[in-house]
Amino acid sequence: MISFPRIAIGTLYVLFFLLDSARASAQIEVRYTTTEVIEMSDLYDFEIQNNSGDPYHLYFDLEVRQNNKVVYHSRTAPYRLLQPISILHESLLQPITVLSDDLGILSGEYQLYIKAIDISTSQIRYSDRISITGRQKSESTSSTFTKNKKLKFSGQASIETYWSDRQGYGSEIPKSYTRADIHPEMLIYDIPIGLDIFYSTEQNPLRQSMNQISLRFDAQSFKNGIKKRVDKKVNAIKRNGSL
Repeated sequence: MISFPRIAIGTLYVLFFLLDSARASAQIEVRYTTTEVIEMSDLYDFEIQNNSGDPYHLYFDLEVRQNNKVVYHSRTAPYRLLQPISILHESLLQPITVLSDDLGILSGEYQLYIKAIDISTSQIRYSDRISITGRQKSESTSSTFTKNKKLKFSGQASIETYWSDRQGYGSEIPKSYTRADIHPEMLIYDIPIGLDIFYSTEQNPLRQSMNQISLRFDAQSFKNGIKKRVDKKVNAIKRNGSL
């Protein structure tokens, strides 16, 4: 016979798990700048905000439904979410595994189910359902400008400010200072270029400046982009029988 204390303890475990899942979901937010999808790559253009202050190693599970039927399902490569604000696009999430694709012509109203899943614990850190509209390139959209597919921006950034009304005796750390840690990414004609920028107001004239900036080339992302284009061309040849 199961005793009441065991039932109570089990119930508390379930409640704590649900509360922790809800807290984790509230700490991560995903936002799309537009709900109009012209190409499938648009599904992976979104902004993610990490309010927890903790780093996460996530992959994203995307499921597109029309009339409650799954027409597209994919899973991205792991992505390390470090900073409070990140702007992502398809090239940063490669390789993307397409689990099913019965979408056909991209047109009409759809429901996008997106999940951010923790790699180490399999916990769903974020989940939401978003209404999206599929349009062909020839259709007019409500956007005020045409998307530039040859130039894309993404990256992560954090800005923190510390303030105190007193300073420790002999301390070289000022009473108040601001730090900015910014990592912008640019995709120029499928060539990934990044910058690492660190700026701080906590400077000491007797020491070397803490401010730094460096240029970066993401070789792995470049290789993934080439592989994607080659695979796309091979699939087109298989379907059409020619270039």
